[in-house]
Amino acid sequence: MIEWKGESRYRVKSSLLPKGHEGIRAQQNPNAFQMFDKFFQENQFDFVIEIGTSFGGFSLYLYEQSIQHNWDFITYDYSKFKNGIWSNRRKDLKDIWDGELKFDFRDKDVFHQDTIDEISHIIKNNKCLVLCDGGDKPKEIQIYSEYLQPGSYIMGHDYSPSKQYHKQHHKNKVWNWLELMDSDVQDTMHQYNLQKPSEYYQGFCDVVWLCLIKG
Repeated sequence: MIEWKGESRYRVKSSLLPKGHEGIRAQQNPNAFQMFDKFFQENQFDFVIEIGTSFGGFSLYLYEQSIQHNWDFITYDYSKFKNGIWSNRRKDLKDIWDGELKFDFRDKDVFHQDTIDEISHIIKNNKCLVLCDGGDKPKEIQIYSEYLQPGSYIMGHDYSPSKQYHKQHHKNKVWNWLELMDSDVQDTMHQYNLQKPSEYYQGFCDVVWLCLIKG
């Protein structure tokens, strides 16, 4: 286990970066990567879709995993979100690769109907993992859960089951940001037959991800 020091950004190292590079920032507890390593070793996908690229460190990790495990990776972020105040976050990563991201990055609003149509077409026709880490996790889960195939997964970041759980188990210990709780998705879970998989739920909860599988 890596000790969490209250930081919102962890630098991701990668063989795809220049030798000696300090790493690309990811907004994750550092222990999340170990849990995702296990998950990807035990599950095969056609596509992994990330909503919320941010600095690109987690995207870089997922891109590496896609090469290792032979699935397609797409990440979505919207440069005009909140009038573009975070649109330059990927600059460090782009500068390494001559201004372009090496992986499939799409600058689109995931709540716009054209983007919903684009993503829904992919996830209706493939076994997918959808990672919701954009500006409105409950809404992202609500929209895209409808289109998942049975056996596909959808996850949401900045999660605790409740405010009380967050205060007791996560705040100042694992993660200080709470943007997703069970009460936000209980109707969606019922509507689209989403379940918490017993073999993964607690491990992901411990690193503030909600893990759901479609039955």
